[in-house]
Amino acid sequence: MNKPIFIAAYHQSKFGKLMGLSIPEIVTKSVTEVCSEINADPSSIDVGSIGAACNFSLNEQGLLAGLVAMVPGMQGKSIEAVENACATGSQAIVSIIQKLQLGMGDVGIAVGFEKMRDNEGRMDGKLIGKVLGYFCHPDERPGKVFVFPHLFAEVMDMYIKEHNVGERELAQIAVAEYSNARQNPYAQMQNVELTLDQALRIEGVNRYIVDGLPLKTYDCSQITDGYAAMILATAEGLVKLGIPKRDCVEIAGYGCATDPLKKAGRDVLRPAGAYKAMNAA
Repeated sequence: MNKPIFIAAYHQSKFGKLMGLSIPEIVTKSVTEVCSEINADPSSIDVGSIGAACNFSLNEQGLLAGLVAMVPGMQGKSIEAVENACATGSQAIVSIIQKLQLGMGDVGIAVGFEKMRDNEGRMDGKLIGKVLGYFCHPDERPGKVFVFPHLFAEVMDMYIKEHNVGERELAQIAVAEYSNARQNPYAQMQNVELTLDQALRIEGVNRYIVDGLPLKTYDCSQITDGYAAMILATAEGLVKLGIPKRDCVEIAGYGCATDPLKKAGRDVLRPAGAYKAMNAA
């Protein structure tokens, strides 16, 4: 039986613009700030995993594990970098859980970040569209400017036709998400109120991403900067950190599975990998 794993600490930045923070500074802050949540020294960490999906293409920085090892107390530890598109941060967490269950240590740290704007907070929309397109199959990129949103627009169109719903029903998702953001001090869109009529109306910033397809601007997530980190531990690790179990959250279950990259040829409305991972959890 797998040994229990606990969330000992969590920390995140406010999402929006990190401005002049360099990648090494972001990595350092991720580690030191989550450690400060429980007054832990980084030297108490045994293993680490870090992920940033767009870092190579936007920030021209590799070997992120080495940046983690530059944090005082982290040198010489088993640290890796992972990438799994939108699930990159989650992949780092899964990797730490597995390492702890394998006995590679009792305390681990998972870090995830993105810096998608420049040091003045500006965003290059065409560059972002191109970079996100790297996470799609090469055969499905031609003819698409914003590749990822274009593919999601096709999926949304398929969903509407199969389930006989309209844009109004799906727009309620955006309204709910913006409403949730107003209650979250870390959210990028905390000060934006969105009504259903605004989510449906084509005006201002809200437009169809692709002509002839239903996905609109408000249906999409925002480009953002931000970082987050989590310290996970076994029961022995909690003793080492001096944290009682009652102050932690135990990982009840987890799963990880991957669907083929290419959208064509698979049921994107019933992704087999996603269901397999959920059932495993």
